[in-house]
Amino acid sequence: MTWNGGASRWEYLYTAPSGSTASHGYTVTVYDAAANSKTNGPYTITVFDNDAPLITNVMATPSPQVTNGHVNITATVTDNINIQTVKARITGPAGFIPLNVSMTLNGGNTYSYNQTYSLTGVYNYSIWVKDSSNNGATSAIYQFTIYAEIHITTLLSGWNFLSLPFNQTITKTDLLILHGGNEHTWSEAVSQGLVLASIFDWNRSGQAYLLTNSLTPGRGYWVYAFYECELWATGLNPSSNTNYITSLLFRWNVIGLPVNQTINKTTLRINYLGVDYNWTQATTNQNPTGGPLIVSDLFGWKRTPPQGYIISTTLEAGYCYWMYAYYSCILKRQL
Repeated sequence: MTWNGGASRWEYLYTAPSGSTASHGYTVTVYDAAANSKTNGPYTITVFDNDAPLITNVMATPSPQVTNGHVNITATVTDNINIQTVKARITGPAGFIPLNVSMTLNGGNTYSYNQTYSLTGVYNYSIWVKDSSNNGATSAIYQFTIYAEIHITTLLSGWNFLSLPFNQTITKTDLLILHGGNEHTWSEAVSQGLVLASIFDWNRSGQAYLLTNSLTPGRGYWVYAFYECELWATGLNPSSNTNYITSLLFRWNVIGLPVNQTINKTTLRINYLGVDYNWTQATTNQNPTGGPLIVSDLFGWKRTPPQGYIISTTLEAGYCYWMYAYYSCILKRQL
């Protein structure tokens, strides 16, 4: 023990051993100059744990992930005494039921939780832990993303006149080509000679073709394939269900149906100056113009040889059509 240098008081510094909450006993014996002694005690030192667990290396893999694919959330959790509970708290897009689930110890200090997710969107998650002394800790909030892969259309050898069967704008980097059982990005498909690099869009205001790197719902595009293959889109989020198809400008328009279904052209609606007109009204004089708003014929493209234009009475998902408008108006569908 150490003399404190002032009052008649001795001091001894005791440090409880790490990793233990066991209580410790001690006695104090005092000697005078004549070697007389007196012992007091025993006394008890109560050791308690107030150190929260430590959470590190939190991650979700893979992210992003496609719908119905597994996402594995992992974290390293350490404590000076003993871990009692480790849970993952997960929230997601509309329709997802929040989770507060126990994680599995995989060995060492690594915990994991593996789950599939059917809803597209961004998910938030955090890790919550508690040790045997009831000390708790919560990690920061992390995110992972679930997206969809959707089949657009089957490309045949030659020119393909196509549109997006969903309501989301994408870029060429979101396109996938499936050929011979293998999946290729757009750039890989181009380098391997499966498709032509250029995608051709129709400029409605200028009435001319132009090159594009993005595809917009409600519009149509030309893609040239050297072999029959499947065109898919990836990285998709939930699309809104709307009756809006596209805005038509005076003269020729290339249009596509931004939903994965087939409809008859007679179910289309034309909105002119804020008023909806059915197909008959829009293609005759039953509207304020005294004449048709649009031409009644839709011109599709026959992909199989001999390739060429055909008159279509239906609109199919993944295909597109020429439509002539006499006035700027809005093309809609029935919900």
